Amino acid sequence: GALLRKGFNFSSWRIEGHLPFGLFMGSLCFYHLAEYLLVAYYNPTMLSIDSFLVQQEYVCAMAFSCCEYFLESYFFPGLKGWAV
Repeated sequence: GALLRKGFNFSSWRIEGHLPFGLFMGSLCFYHLAEYLLVAYYNPTMLSIDSFLVQQEYVCAMAFSCCEYFLESYFFPGLKGWAV
């Protein structure tokens, strides 16, 4: 829940042009929270921390994508954000 709120709070930083990234992170947190809650509701006997379906490879890929986003936004700021 806190990560979901943090992602959508990040999307409110329109001045710095990170609205798409904040919406992406908030949506990603919502997706993983929803899948965990669905397992809890429909199959509570199988519920564990593994129900988040977040493996090491996934975390590495997301970390690299976040690094890529911020490096591109630093070196090529015109490529990131939405024109308002």
